[in-house]
Amino acid sequence: MLKKALIITVAFCFLTGFTAILANAYTGGTLLAWASEHLRISNDKITQDLRGEFIALSNKLSQQSSQSLKERKEEMDAFLHTSTNDTKSSIENYHDDYLNRLQIVKQELSNQDLSDYEKKKKEEINAKMDAEAARYLAEILGQ
Repeated sequence: MLKKALIITVAFCFLTGFTAILANAYTGGTLLAWASEHLRISNDKITQDLRGEFIALSNKLSQQSSQSLKERKEEMDAFLHTSTNDTKSSIENYHDDYLNRLQIVKQELSNQDLSDYEKKKKEEINAKMDAEAARYLAEILGQ
């Protein structure tokens, strides 16, 4: 009976060990396949999420860039419009001021009596003519 118990115990240990080895080998292969599949699925999901985030960020940056360009164009247009209007206004003011000063000078000249100026100029012209005539006569008579 002891021999029978020993044979049953050895057989039981052998079967238990063989079953455990087979179970570990089968489970290890399945576990490896499961882990590989899970890793691939996770990798695909992460890649897809990153791609989506990249596309969203790219679109956002593109919109911000377009908006910034639009704002700069509007600012430049406003500056150009303001500068043009200021320049036109300055030219018109200068023109009006020039015409006013011209009108003032014209009134001053029309109010002045130019007879003294005329008399003085006639005397200068007569003096020059007398000097020229005297020189001409001296030249002719001196020959």
